[in-house]
Amino acid sequence: MLILAPDPSGDFIASRIAEAWIRAGQGSVKALGGSFLKSAGADVFVSQDPFSTIGFVDAVLNLPKTFKEGKRIKKELINSSVLVIVDGRYLLERFSPIAKKMSIPVVWVAPSPDWKKKGETLRTKKLEVLADLLLVTDEMSWMAYSNSRKAIRVKNPHFNISENKDEGLLGFFLGSRKKEVERLMPVFLKLAERFKTKKIIVSDAFGYIGDKFNQFSNVEISKEDAKKIIPSCRVAVACNGTLVQQCVVSKTPVVAVYKTSNLLWNVLSVSKLFGKTPKFWTHPNIFAEKEIIPERIQNLCNPDMLEKDINDMWINKSRYVNRFLKITNKYNSGSTLAESVESIKTLANE
Repeated sequence: MLILAPDPSGDFIASRIAEAWIRAGQGSVKALGGSFLKSAGADVFVSQDPFSTIGFVDAVLNLPKTFKEGKRIKKELINSSVLVIVDGRYLLERFSPIAKKMSIPVVWVAPSPDWKKKGETLRTKKLEVLADLLLVTDEMSWMAYSNSRKAIRVKNPHFNISENKDEGLLGFFLGSRKKEVERLMPVFLKLAERFKTKKIIVSDAFGYIGDKFNQFSNVEISKEDAKKIIPSCRVAVACNGTLVQQCVVSKTPVVAVYKTSNLLWNVLSVSKLFGKTPKFWTHPNIFAEKEIIPERIQNLCNPDMLEKDINDMWINKSRYVNRFLKITNKYNSGSTLAESVESIKTLANE
């Protein structure tokens, strides 16, 4: 099996598949990935670092590395019984045609929907053709691909999270990519300064925080998986993406934050005016078609705005949680990824 998991979030999902594949005695797993896949027993011969980019500028800067590693992936593909791509639509578009010419089946895990419109669209139909099996990990994507006989609804292991127990903590979750952390760090440091009377816990599962918060005696740095500390928070401030969705599943009040390059933001802003990008930026809001999670993106991601959000959430916790209760059950249905390996085995042996 060859697995391509370009992002840290996908690395965790891919590790569950690799673990089950190896346990079932189906052979070895080669991968583009990170620490989770390594821990699962996969031979990670390509690091996900150059592929885990945010925005157009970062992607362009990493093109030489990704092109070089792409050649190595293509060579490894020849010896593979099945190609598994987690998220990474651009990798699906690049390597699926190559795999199909070699008669190697393609599995797309966590297929992306068309964020501008719910359900099946021309875009999702084009992407669906590139895969022989789709393991769909969220409700919005299921709406896009459920009509396909190739699609199986599976539980996202990221959402196996405890319900909020509120230990009075203010949680800071800066993201899983180094560039995300670097861009958000100045804002979070100013927030730490403003909330010296509260006990703050900062997630550093990926080791990008360093000693930045050492000056604050009320700040605890946690190396544990974010899933283990989110339920302890009364309020969380989280980088937009999986972290925000985990807060929703856990019923933890959350403010979604994000910063990208000014160049990309200007492009996205123009695109939004012409309806080329979604009305909202966070998955829960896109799915609900209204702002159930406060979005503080780019210029709105500033200490003054976030201080007000945190204070309001701290006092009115239940009001914020009630906003997203209707969609929490949409995030965790289907079979397990381990069970879906049986379908991958069948595909590989055909």
